[in-house]
Amino acid sequence: MPFYAHSLKDRPETAWHLLADHLRAVGAGAGVSAARFGQGSIAGAAGLLHDTGKYSPEFQARLRGDVTKVDHATWGARVMSEMIRDRAGGLAGRLPGAQAVLYAVAGHHAGLADFEDQGDGDRGSLRERVEKKSLADASAWKDEITPPEPDESWRHLPPPRPGEAPDDRAGFRFAVMTRMVFSCLVDADYADTAAFHAAAEGREDPEAGFEAAPMAVLRGRVDGFIDGLAADAAARAAGQAGAERVVAARAEVLADCRAAASTGQGVFSLSVPTGGGKTLASLAFALAHAEAHGLDRVIIVIPYTSIIEQTAGVIRKALGADLADQVLEHHSAFDTEADLDRRNIPPDAQERWQGRDKLRRAMERWNRPIIVTTAVQFLESLFSDRPARCRKLQAIPRSVVILDEAHMMPRGLLRPTVAMLDELAANYRVTVVLATATQPVLVAPDDTAEVVDEYAQVFGLEGGFRAVREIVSDASALHQRLARVRVQEAGVLDDAGVIARLTTGPRALAVVDTRLHARRLYEELAAAAPEGAFHLSALMTAAHRSRRLDEIRARLAAGDTCRIVSTTVIECGVDIDLPMVLRAAAGFDSIAQAAGRCNREGRLGREGVVEVFTPADPADQPRRLAQALAAAAVARGRMVEDRIDDPLSPEAMRLYFDALFWQALDMLDAENIMALHDSPRRLAIPFATVAERYRIIEDGMLPLIIPTTPEAEACVAALEAADPSALDRFGGAGGAARLLQRHVVTLPPWIRKMLVGASAAHVVGADRYGEQFMVLTNPSLYREDVGLVWEEPAFVAVEGLVV
Repeated sequence: MPFYAHSLKDRPETAWHLLADHLRAVGAGAGVSAARFGQGSIAGAAGLLHDTGKYSPEFQARLRGDVTKVDHATWGARVMSEMIRDRAGGLAGRLPGAQAVLYAVAGHHAGLADFEDQGDGDRGSLRERVEKKSLADASAWKDEITPPEPDESWRHLPPPRPGEAPDDRAGFRFAVMTRMVFSCLVDADYADTAAFHAAAEGREDPEAGFEAAPMAVLRGRVDGFIDGLAADAAARAAGQAGAERVVAARAEVLADCRAAASTGQGVFSLSVPTGGGKTLASLAFALAHAEAHGLDRVIIVIPYTSIIEQTAGVIRKALGADLADQVLEHHSAFDTEADLDRRNIPPDAQERWQGRDKLRRAMERWNRPIIVTTAVQFLESLFSDRPARCRKLQAIPRSVVILDEAHMMPRGLLRPTVAMLDELAANYRVTVVLATATQPVLVAPDDTAEVVDEYAQVFGLEGGFRAVREIVSDASALHQRLARVRVQEAGVLDDAGVIARLTTGPRALAVVDTRLHARRLYEELAAAAPEGAFHLSALMTAAHRSRRLDEIRARLAAGDTCRIVSTTVIECGVDIDLPMVLRAAAGFDSIAQAAGRCNREGRLGREGVVEVFTPADPADQPRRLAQALAAAAVARGRMVEDRIDDPLSPEAMRLYFDALFWQALDMLDAENIMALHDSPRRLAIPFATVAERYRIIEDGMLPLIIPTTPEAEACVAALEAADPSALDRFGGAGGAARLLQRHVVTLPPWIRKMLVGASAAHVVGADRYGEQFMVLTNPSLYREDVGLVWEEPAFVAVEGLVV
């Protein structure tokens, strides 16, 4: 009798998806994908075995309408454990490849499990499932499928880094290898299933049809665009000594990037002061480097969701309309591809939520040559246990990864983050670029260095990168050429003092660290000097902030009065230029970012002014800044000893990060993630526990939609409609989420819950999308000048909403 993988409603069984065809297709697809990093045989075996549990009579009955739940994923894992038990000496085994297959096959629906009995209620532990669980008999698989045969690649982990012993980080290397195999399996499984349903329903396969342009073509377009911008900038700067100096420095950065592109793969740093042309120069390096080494894609990782669209838009403009589809931007405010269960989306609604549109599929698997994404999306995916979120991982090998503003890597997760990036560079043909104006010290310490004082131990980061090559030929000299500001201490200032300093001239910016402080200062500024007063914070939607920035740029271009109070949302990727910036006391890296908005084009020579002040009210300095402020104080003391005057210099930044890492030495892996990979059973990895602990945003901020444009209002109305076809014009639920991304503020869950309790917000389409789409329904809580506000005291957090 025939066995089937998938059924079709109201269609005869002869039209159903044959199980043997599905297994062979997934095995082949996963094998081809993993062959790119040397694990094709392992992933191919996982694909061949993943659905063998569907050979049970119970599962076949379920396809025909029986409602009994059947675990089909564990069978294939058990098959593998039995196949290798004798030759490998037990489940834990001496065959890393076989163990990877066990994890991947058992987790291809519910997710990668913990090995021991720490698993959650959904999955249980891998050991429990494979060794103890009673399963429906699916032994008929042997009649149609030839069992996979382990080859030599199964016996070896990816090699350790140069200078390390074979057992160093063995568990960590195995975990990365397993996630990559898992990703290839999930991708091939989803792709083959989607292709079957598309063909059966007579529609285009959403997984097919895209053709990547050659890297040489992309590189050529971007180079031409950059050269055109450089020529225009040179013409505008002509006759202005300061501006000409900035243009020349940017040209040197670009030349260094192009020269370094032909060198070997590895980990690079790109240390360029703000306003030095880092974004486009790093893209020029990445595309030329990818072309030189036959790599598949460039992945640009950005700390803030708010500037993803801006960056992707610039790249699309550079490529031209005919190549705009070569760029994919992947946001995170709506979790459009992962952990649907966390958003309380009903299981029977998840397929409708996921949709069939090509954009959604591209976001799931990253099959574009240029990806622009957030640090949250990129880094959390690398430590994830969930099938949908891990699917994209197979696209990361053979790529260039640019970490824009690399100094913003999560400090409490720094050791595992650096370990992951170094492993990708060592064994998956990934070139990593650490691009920032304030380069942290992330290289492992030199074991031969003489320890001269307590800071010598932090000449490098313990467990850091083994080698990092700087792209800029002389970072210190570049800093001197791009020096455009003087940093001054303004002492302690209350709000009135800040406003007094802000209004000494017609154009200035004040940057503070909490949303509530920014709002309070803005309201005082608007009362004292309303002309040209602006506020920016993440309590304004991205669309709203964009409109405000357009107004600001227009006023600055016209020479009109323009005074801005902002949170740190203005410090990355916002190319405005003011003669004076006030910055609330923070770490040197934050001060440098604020300084990047001052005299950006160099028209004032070196006479831009950055004043650093200490807020008079301690509540305006959130607790999260304590370590940065302490490190800054230590660094200032050492600057006096070393006769360093400029806190923005590379030498001062090194002192700052040395002090920061030294005082936070025990907190650079706050969740002990590296220790979780050091089990005596070196391949016994608690994948689910690792994923739960590696959270960049610990409080799980949730989106609140604020539709302030006709298009956004129409999109929300379509989500409300009972007829799913109402969403067609927006590209389905996935397209709606993408459109509404710019009309969202993110809030702690408890505040969103308060708004719902006060009937100020409600869930749209709860029966179809769970709590994914929460919309503000009380327009009086959203102001045109400052964004979302709460008039009731219960809505105001004690410490303020940060950023």
